[in-house]
Amino acid sequence: MTSGKLVFREFGEPESVLQWETGESPELVPSQVRVRIRASPVNPADINFIQGRYGTRPDLPAMAGMEAAGEILESASADWKTGQRVMISGPGLWAGEVVVSQDVLHPLPDELDFEQGAMARINPATAWMMLHEFCDLVPGSWVVQNSASSMLGRSVIQIAAALGLRTLNFLRNADYIAELQALGADAVFLDEPSSVAHALEVCGEDRPMLGLNGVGGDSLSRLVKVVGDGATMVTYGAMARQPVQISNAALIFRDLRFRGFWLTKQARHQGRVAMSGVYDQVLSLISSGRLRLPVRSRHGFDSFSAAISEGRKSGGAGKVLFVSPTPGRSI
Repeated sequence: MTSGKLVFREFGEPESVLQWETGESPELVPSQVRVRIRASPVNPADINFIQGRYGTRPDLPAMAGMEAAGEILESASADWKTGQRVMISGPGLWAGEVVVSQDVLHPLPDELDFEQGAMARINPATAWMMLHEFCDLVPGSWVVQNSASSMLGRSVIQIAAALGLRTLNFLRNADYIAELQALGADAVFLDEPSSVAHALEVCGEDRPMLGLNGVGGDSLSRLVKVVGDGATMVTYGAMARQPVQISNAALIFRDLRFRGFWLTKQARHQGRVAMSGVYDQVLSLISSGRLRLPVRSRHGFDSFSAAISEGRKSGGAGKVLFVSPTPGRSI
């Protein structure tokens, strides 16, 4: 059986180093399954992985694709059946079909389409875990974040609303303010110095005890001015590519705690059973309509260069997806 996949043999810019290759698909060994990929997003982590700037560097040649959804074509495991719909953990998922260990699979609810399932593992799971792992938040608590219009920021807004939490949201593009409010954001501000006072006016003395930073640099400094004493600041991204600068006063007089979050490491620490519970919670929210993940554009693997170029552009709501529809069945 032949199959195609996107491969890189050196680190570099994806448009230059990725190649579409076909070859014989390997035979299954016990506990493996063969999955047809139906949808897989282009994430910043995928770009960094190909560039060699991710938290881990694979042996070359390698494949990208951190998350996907599809259907099982063949199974050598008694736990998984042919035709079953699944969410898959990567890397290595930008392909027409893949042979993977059963350990990287999670069942996809029948009512959930492949596109939503393909985007559920990274951003919504990260949002869910950050809202639960660092602080004991109770309904009505405030959470402040930057990068609010990103897929992760949108996930935070919707999951927080489902949990009864309130969000203060900083973003760089005013075009998305009304959209985020419609998702359940309690307050949305442009990420600029004058917005700090507005955020403090909204939350009053009940200042956030959790801040989520996906930008760094001056943007983080503004979040620090909003959170309460003893709050935890969690950095999960660095869109501004500027260092996190922490004042001595923030540590000494305000007792702020600064933490980092990397889903790959956290998932390894939590273990498969705990992560399965996280995925169940996220998929339940998506299935119920309380969490929706927008799609910006769809591409076949044969137009991978255009897909990746589109995925790298700043601005624009939603994910760029690789999709492989099957005749007669909606994705």
